[in-house]
Amino acid sequence: MIALDSSAIIDILAGTKKGEQIKKKVSEEALAVTSISVNEVLIGAKERERNKIHEFFENLDILSFDAASAFKSVGIEESLSKRGTKIGKMDIFIASICLVNNLPILTSDNHFKFVNELKVISVK
Repeated sequence: MIALDSSAIIDILAGTKKGEQIKKKVSEEALAVTSISVNEVLIGAKERERNKIHEFFENLDILSFDAASAFKSVGIEESLSKRGTKIGKMDIFIASICLVNNLPILTSDNHFKFVNELKVISVK
């Protein structure tokens, strides 16, 4: 199973060239998203796009930000801070969910590479 980051989801839904590459790359994989990514994608969507987005999410496992993820996120943030590296709080939450669930993340962003132990599948 692979977790899709918000950037990958947006590319897939928009039908971009990157989105097509992502779909090919994961065509044989079970997919998941985090509850954080669900929020990020829906909050940026226009009202008329939301039904399509809800249908997309219906076919995926949605992983929650639970207590284990919260504890893991603290360790990630502290590790990043010690190295002088900053990434967004929501991305720290997404990374912690992936680590707790032992899943790689597929993304078109490069900041996840700073999270130790997180397997990142990049699409450029």
